[in-house]
Amino acid sequence: MNRREICYHVAIQIRRIRDDQKVFVARNTVDSKCYLETFNSISKDGNETYRQFGNRLTFLFEYYVESRQVSNSYDRLMQLVIYDRIKSLLPSFLARHVLDFGI
Repeated sequence: MNRREICYHVAIQIRRIRDDQKVFVARNTVDSKCYLETFNSISKDGNETYRQFGNRLTFLFEYYVESRQVSNSYDRLMQLVIYDRIKSLLPSFLARHVLDFGI
């Protein structure tokens, strides 16, 4: 099973867990990169409504933001989204460098 499949299966399992348990699972099972990959790659299941799909996206984004320790700062959230977007456009050797130094 590759990383994307693992992230997808974790996201499905998280969707099924009660809210108070979700935070524990989020903090102890999946890294922030997995949340971001899953958030950017999932699609609507055939049997779910758009509202349910939106809720699933919301949960994943909330877990991602929490895992990146953004707290309740709009400015920090903006920086994070822009940082991730720029990082996604970097050549792989530069992206690795950014990750290695936590820039």
